[in-house]
Amino acid sequence: MRHPLLNPESAGHYDSGEKTAIEELEETATVAEQIGWCKGNIFKYRYRHDLKGEAIKDLKKLETYEKYLHLLYSMGRAAVYMRVADAFKKYGVEVEYF
Repeated sequence: MRHPLLNPESAGHYDSGEKTAIEELEETATVAEQIGWCKGNIFKYRYRHDLKGEAIKDLKKLETYEKYLHLLYSMGRAAVYMRVADAFKKYGVEVEYF
């Protein structure tokens, strides 16, 4: 499956290396850290979506983070302290980063 955080409209600088920034982050961050990061972004986009004049754009970002959060939760409690990349491997989650 295509990674939930990948945005086909993203600028090319997000994919400028051998790995995407998302992939690099998932190799170092735990599932718990990513869950917290997602919750913060979900709150941010929900809170401000109608304040910036870009409501549709922010609501799409909100939806993106909700999908990723759902994916992280789907691996269960045993994955919480694992690095995301390791948890994906252990629980058979296959994502495409490009």
